[in-house]
Amino acid sequence: MMLSDEFTREFEAYVPKALQIAFDYTDASESVEKIWIVCHRDGDWATGGPVFQMKGRVVTPYDVVSVDPTLSNSLDNQETLDPIGLDGADLLLMGDRDTAPTRFVVRYDVAAETVNADFTYEPLRMGPDDTLNQVVSAWIVRLQETGNDSAAD
Repeated sequence: MMLSDEFTREFEAYVPKALQIAFDYTDASESVEKIWIVCHRDGDWATGGPVFQMKGRVVTPYDVVSVDPTLSNSLDNQETLDPIGLDGADLLLMGDRDTAPTRFVVRYDVAAETVNADFTYEPLRMGPDDTLNQVVSAWIVRLQETGNDSAAD
């Protein structure tokens, strides 16, 4: 599939902002090795947020304190991440749902200072009663267990 010009422009503006918000959440901690921005869509519903690799461990924003106890996972600090999910969801919901990605993954390698993005257009692998939060959790578990950070299921 081909990304629309509008999506491409919006995505290119979104990525640096989302990565900066995620890095700020960790107070630019030296223990951050990678940041993933992961957004998922199923029909007219979308969600997203960051995932971190810190000192070799893949953690959610809530769990950054398990790696670096000087950080905060307070509700106020977690709410600073809201624009990542809201703006990422808006990206996935713009335009024609039949041609829009169902998931994108942005990976920032802090040491190498490289950014890569991966997209999938296939329906997300979900059970009939699964929520997008369960899909997100399954993606994180796959990353933790296999290192596979692909957008594809």
